[in-house]
Amino acid sequence: MEPYDGTRRQPYGTREGDIWLGPGAVQELLDAEGEGKVLVHEMMVKDGVLDEFVYVTTDPELIERATHGHELWMAQVASEN
Repeated sequence: MEPYDGTRRQPYGTREGDIWLGPGAVQELLDAEGEGKVLVHEMMVKDGVLDEFVYVTTDPELIERATHGHELWMAQVASEN
């Protein structure tokens, strides 16, 4: 991805701090473990470059943010189709 300068308005899922759920086979495996783990995607800047990071969390605040962000992300995906 290109270096992030913090000034451009971009679609959800492409900006620093955007966070959404990672549904699918990996989440299904996590659900089977029954430990409340949730796979999330989050856009973060590392070494001056905006990139997508994928990780597992049990933090209720992060899960709440990701759940809300997932709705925004799905709307963005739908608008692109």
